[in-house]
Amino acid sequence: LACLASVSELDYADYRVLLVDNASDDGTAVTVKSRYPGTIVIRNEQNLGYAEGNNVGIRYALDHGYDYVYIMNNDTIVDSACLRSLVFDIQSEERIAAVAPMSFFYDLPGVIHFAGGRIGPGGETIHEGIGDLYDAGRWAPHDTEWLTGCAILFKSSALREVGLFDPQYFLLFEDVDWSLRARKIGARLRIVPDARLWHKVSPSFGGGWSAKYHYYYIRNHLRLIQLHHDRGSRLPKYFGTIRSSHRIIRHQVKGMSLEARFSRWKAMLQGIADFARQRFGERKS
Repeated sequence: LACLASVSELDYADYRVLLVDNASDDGTAVTVKSRYPGTIVIRNEQNLGYAEGNNVGIRYALDHGYDYVYIMNNDTIVDSACLRSLVFDIQSEERIAAVAPMSFFYDLPGVIHFAGGRIGPGGETIHEGIGDLYDAGRWAPHDTEWLTGCAILFKSSALREVGLFDPQYFLLFEDVDWSLRARKIGARLRIVPDARLWHKVSPSFGGGWSAKYHYYYIRNHLRLIQLHHDRGSRLPKYFGTIRSSHRIIRHQVKGMSLEARFSRWKAMLQGIADFARQRFGERKS
């Protein structure tokens, strides 16, 4: 509801709001229709994950002739000038397929969460600017290697050419995968600092790096490497990703109960095993 309240203040003249309810059980769809009757609501009968859940809304927009599709997480708050700034930038050059706002931490509104994405030498996905205090003189609109799915404005024509999010990811890395597919056909991706958004960051995972998060992080990162890196470089990148996940868990489980520690190690091992089996989509117990 806080997200929709901010969207209602956008100063762009011509847009419609579509909410995809991914099988929530808390009355969200009814409440939204009551408070925001102009909102189009599509209710999924089951949780399709972030990738396919967004695809439901994207297909609706493409089928109904919208020129652009702007996806936003429900845990974001958008600045009133955000959409106008994004549309202005995306219209500036034909090869631009998608643009994104600069995002900030909701609880630290002057601290950057995402100012662009790049792929490191070991295949790691890096948030540019994360943790930095915003300095207007440092940032200008710029191209980037990948965009984070918390907020992306797509050209509909680019979605038709590149395709939608890959539902096999279910959660995590579907945004990076789409970005890399777009860049392979020569499309440009951009960050627009004048467009701003504040992100509450992953409450849907049960508090950040939960066992669920660790499972999808390791499995999907390995899948991303498999699909987008040269065959000869994959093996060291696989091992590097596993080592990195191991270090993260070792650091995060300090002070946790034995049960909490076990759930995270188990999730990581299951993620590796499911990748080896090429078993994707929603996590199976």
